[in-house]
Amino acid sequence: MWSTIFSQLLVATALILLVVATATRDWQILGMEKPKVHTNIGLWQTCSKLGDKPTVCPSTKAGSSHKFVLYAIRSLSVISMLVVGAGLLLPSRPISLTLIGVAVLLTGLVLFLYSSQLENYFSQYFDSLMYSRYGFSYYLQAAATALLLIVLMVGCSKR
Repeated sequence: MWSTIFSQLLVATALILLVVATATRDWQILGMEKPKVHTNIGLWQTCSKLGDKPTVCPSTKAGSSHKFVLYAIRSLSVISMLVVGAGLLLPSRPISLTLIGVAVLLTGLVLFLYSSQLENYFSQYFDSLMYSRYGFSYYLQAAATALLLIVLMVGCSKR
């Protein structure tokens, strides 16, 4: 009983983390100190601030070579949220664990595709004076993946 409630809390927390990670625009942070340039890249919007000028937030776009990767990452993020939500709501334990396992694969694939394809794409024109690092949205996605993996491992060990 206790482990079931705890597992459901972990899955609900992971779902919240996935929603926030997908919706926010801090997957990657690019910047430069002189002149002061700061760009936050998200799955849906890219916000840039140059010095004291107002922040501009157009939709995130990728060139033709990476356009479909961006679409795949967006789609996998949304699908993973739906799968986690279904795994949380279904009363059948085997089906729920199967859905959590699928969600671990989907969220891990999102992380892999972003770090192997888009992270280098967005920072490819940066030189040694600029910085590029992952933002908190990327780490929220990673934390949600870890929580789902813990729930899956604990759930499978109880059989």
